[in-house]
Amino acid sequence: MHAGTRVLPDRQAARYAHRQPAAGEHALQLAAPAGRGEAIAKAANRAGYDTALIGKWHVDDFEEGDYGNAFTQLTPPGPRRLGFRFWYSNGCSHDHWKRVYNDTEGRVHELPDGWQVDHETDVAITYLRNEHGERPADRPFLMYLNFGPPHNQTGGSHYVKGGPKHQYAAPEADEAIYRDPNLPKFHPAATAEDYLRAAPGYFGCVTAVDRAFGRLIAELDDQGLCEQTIVVFTADHGEMLGIQGRWMKDIWYEESIGIPCIARRPGRIPAGRRDETLFGLVDLMPTITSLAGIAVEPGRHGRDLSAHWRDNEEAESQTQLLAFNTGAPPPELSKHPFPDESGRYWRGIRTPTHVYVVLDQREQSERYFYDPAQVRHAFPPHATRAAWDLADDPRQLRPIYPGAGNDALLDRLHDELARQLE
Repeated sequence: MHAGTRVLPDRQAARYAHRQPAAGEHALQLAAPAGRGEAIAKAANRAGYDTALIGKWHVDDFEEGDYGNAFTQLTPPGPRRLGFRFWYSNGCSHDHWKRVYNDTEGRVHELPDGWQVDHETDVAITYLRNEHGERPADRPFLMYLNFGPPHNQTGGSHYVKGGPKHQYAAPEADEAIYRDPNLPKFHPAATAEDYLRAAPGYFGCVTAVDRAFGRLIAELDDQGLCEQTIVVFTADHGEMLGIQGRWMKDIWYEESIGIPCIARRPGRIPAGRRDETLFGLVDLMPTITSLAGIAVEPGRHGRDLSAHWRDNEEAESQTQLLAFNTGAPPPELSKHPFPDESGRYWRGIRTPTHVYVVLDQREQSERYFYDPAQVRHAFPPHATRAAWDLADDPRQLRPIYPGAGNDALLDRLHDELARQLE
C-alpha cells in the first residue's frame, strides 16, 4: 500500500480468525455480504487509490472451473472481483506450476509450466514499475499479492499420482537445502518418516516465497517508495506437517492456527520490534486502512491497532474465535448446543493462555467434515471438549479433559466461547 502525501499485503497479517463466521468474510474483509459494509478494495477506490489483485483469489462463489475444477475458476470482470481494478489471477490453483491466469479485461493467459510464485512476483514488479501504464502514475495504490505456496499440492506436473495424500513441492534448489536425513524435527509429536518426506517440499516453498518477497521489497527500495509504502506479510493458516499425525489446517493446534505477521513502513512502524499481542485477521482491515488514511464504512468487525503498530501504544491481547466452517450439521446431530448456530463440527477459542475446543464426535456428523480422519478419535469417546494450557504445555501434548479436576477452568472457557458466538 503506497501513499505519498497521499500510500501491500500478502494474504493475511494477524493471528487466527477471519471475520466472525456468521458474516462469512475472508481475511482483510475482502468480501462484503449484503448489509455488512464495503470490501477493502472498494474503500480504497473511494479514497483515490488504484487497487490491484495478483495471484490466488479464494473468495469467489466457485462454479465448475474452465481449467480443471472449481478451484481453478477464473473470476470474470464484474462485481465478483470486489472492486479490484488491476487483475491477474489464477483462481485458487494448488498446482503450483500451472500458469493459467485471467487479466483485467478477462483475457485468459495460458503459459508453459513454471513456478507460480516467481511469475506472480514478476507481474507485481511490472505493476510497480508502471513502464507501460499498468497503473495511474498520479494515484497511490493498494496491491494484494497472494501466493498459493507454501501449501500442499492437489495435482499437476510435480504431483505423484498414487503417492502420499499430502504432497509439497518447490523448485529443486530450494528443496535440496532440506534434504538431510539428520534434519531435526521441530516437534516431538512429528512422525520422523512423514516429516522427512514432506519437509523439503514445504520448507523449500517457504524459502522460495521468502526470496520472491525479498525481490518485491528490493524493487520498492530501488524506486524510492519504501518510506511511502506500508508492507504487511502474513498468511491465512499454518501447516501441521504430520505433527500429532495431522496435516494441513482446520485443526486447533498452534501449528495450524498460528500465523506470522510482519509489518514495515520505515519511519512510521518501529523496525526490529517483536510483539506477542494476540489479535486476529479480522483486525487487519481497520488497522491497515487507518495507517493509510482510508475511511471505512461503519459496521465492520475488528479493532484498529494502528496506534499500537506505529507508536507502541499498549494493546490488550484479545480472545480469538476458532471455527471450522466447511459444513454445519443440523441441530439433531450436534452433541453440544451453541448460541445461534447449532452444531458446527467444532468450535473453539484461543485466549492469551489457553486453547479450548468443543467437538461433535459422533460418526454421523463426520460427513460434514471433508477429511474426517483429521479429527477422528481426537478426544476420548466420553469427551466432547478439551483445553490446553499453553504456558505449561506449549506443544499441546497434554489435553485437559472433563472429569480430571479442571472442570471449573473448562466451564469458564466455555462461557467465553459462548460469548464469542453470540
